Amino acid sequence: MDNNIQKMIDGAVEEFQQKIEEILKPLSDTEFRCVDSNGKIVVMDALSIRPGTTILIGDWEVFRTTIAPEQNPWVDYTGKTYTCVEFVKMLRNQPHTPRIVHKGL
Repeated sequence: MDNNIQKMIDGAVEEFQQKIEEILKPLSDTEFRCVDSNGKIVVMDALSIRPGTTILIGDWEVFRTTIAPEQNPWVDYTGKTYTCVEFVKMLRNQPHTPRIVHKGL
């Protein structure tokens, strides 16, 4: 029985270590952590998010409008547009964890 307990502890420690490594992994200028529509924390790349996706940051929403990253594909409810790098930089400065509230088609 002690062997089973040790295996469970070892498994839990390994899982925790993998999560910590994922959290500490450096991100590119267009990658960010967010809560996906399934409630899991994931790393997303602003360049590859589909048009129509809406991301909520506190009480502020941003919407992906186009697949062309050179055309400032992110827009907020005031109409201000952002490049993918600007969008991610802004996300990282917010106190709230971004949440995907709608995935584009």
